[in-house]
Amino acid sequence: ASANPFAVVTQAHLKAQDTAGSEAARYQAKLGLIRSLYRRGFARQDILELFRFIDWVLTLPEGLETQLWSEVQQFDEERRMRYVSSFERIAQKKGVAKGVAKGIEKGIEKGIEKGIGTGQVRLLRLLIQQ
Repeated sequence: ASANPFAVVTQAHLKAQDTAGSEAARYQAKLGLIRSLYRRGFARQDILELFRFIDWVLTLPEGLETQLWSEVQQFDEERRMRYVSSFERIAQKKGVAKGVAKGIEKGIEKGIEKGIGTGQVRLLRLLIQQ
């Protein structure tokens, strides 16, 4: 529970020794330490630095690392989540729809330019506008 970063370093080292040979125990220890970084009230940059150390000391196989990363992201989002009003949700949906439409339009343009050539694209544009 200490706010001293060296307490985390010590814990990580002890957990590495305790969990040698047990991937499941190491996974739980690593996840617990990472979550404790948030509870201790460290600044985001300090959390990232301590996370790098924990990651180095408590190594996991790739599959468990991926699972851990997913769980940490979810935990981080839950801690930062705030209420989003219905107006904000509507605006987000409209923004996404507008972005998708613009992306499709640009993609079609690029495809036409590559497939037909720029001279013919101008002619097509003129025809489409009429």
